Amino acid sequence: MAAGASTRCRAAAAEASEQLGEVIAGLLPLTEDRGLLGAIRDLLAAWTERGTVLLHVLGSERRMSALAEITMYRIFEQAIDNALAHGSPQRVDAIISFLPRQVVGVVRDDGDGFDVNATDARMDGPPGSV
Repeated sequence: MAAGASTRCRAAAAEASEQLGEVIAGLLPLTEDRGLLGAIRDLLAAWTERGTVLLHVLGSERRMSALAEITMYRIFEQAIDNALAHGSPQRVDAIISFLPRQVVGVVRDDGDGFDVNATDARMDGPPGSV
């Protein structure tokens, strides 16, 4: 009985350790060795069951400041998540352009979208109408 409990305990600890590693990787997706593109590629690999996201890289990757990289990563993460969660897209394109003096990111999808005029009307309406 003790041997069985010990085996179950080891298996639970191993599973918890693996899950904790995934959580930490999500919190700290960028490292000295892995920059913005590596982190985004890993994110997209983890989300393959959610939909098709194609990464397009224009120019040559270069490292930015840690703050700029994590900010751009979180913006991409949220934009891609929103597209997949709310737009029912067949395809999402994540585009990163490494230009001489700046890095530009674009996320576009072919999903349902939303009615901008109706949203604007609700925003201008009485409180609580949004």
